Amino acid sequence: MEPTGDCHRTLAFRLLTEGFDVCLVSSVAGVRYREAMFNSWDKNDPKDARVILALLKQGMTPRYVDPLLAGHHGLQELSKTHYQISLARTRLQRVHPRLLVCRHRGHPDAREQLPGEVRALHPE
Repeated sequence: MEPTGDCHRTLAFRLLTEGFDVCLVSSVAGVRYREAMFNSWDKNDPKDARVILALLKQGMTPRYVDPLLAGHHGLQELSKTHYQISLARTRLQRVHPRLLVCRHRGHPDAREQLPGEVRALHPE
């Protein structure tokens, strides 16, 4: 199966619960293999089917592991949450570079170093 957005997850979950093995076929790998195999960029369904079959035969497709069925859905969600928090912190530090210097709330000059709008969020 070729992953497309989040649509493939529902189908993969259903196939896995019914006992089928599910493999993911990267669209990038498909394009590169098609170019090498046919020496062209044109795309059509018969070629796509032959490329996917060739990739499967050569074992160049990873097996799909559903996080919910595998039991590590919570870990995956924590990882995504940590990533989003890190992005938000980086964005905030880019907007207010002085926050990088005074991250520690116990720093004696922390309050004075903060921009006014941030100081308003943390009254004494």
